[in-house]
Amino acid sequence: MKAKLDKLSKKSVEKDAQINHQKELIAELVKKLEKKSFEASNKGLGAENSDKEFNHSENLIMSARQRRITLWAQCLLSRFKT
Repeated sequence: MKAKLDKLSKKSVEKDAQINHQKELIAELVKKLEKKSFEASNKGLGAENSDKEFNHSENLIMSARQRRITLWAQCLLSRFKT
């Protein structure tokens, strides 16, 4: 019985460590995404009209990606909250 409790306890500690690692990775990815989004939004400030249109399209694509990744990250984080 004690051996089984020890095994379950060890698994719980391992799962907690795994969850914390995944939370850190998600936070890091969200920061990178925000940085890329900011860079993309500032990229076309001095460009010509065609470049501005291209950058605007690029920004819309980045925004859609950012929303998807943010929703994915929130979903993962909500699963790990106890």
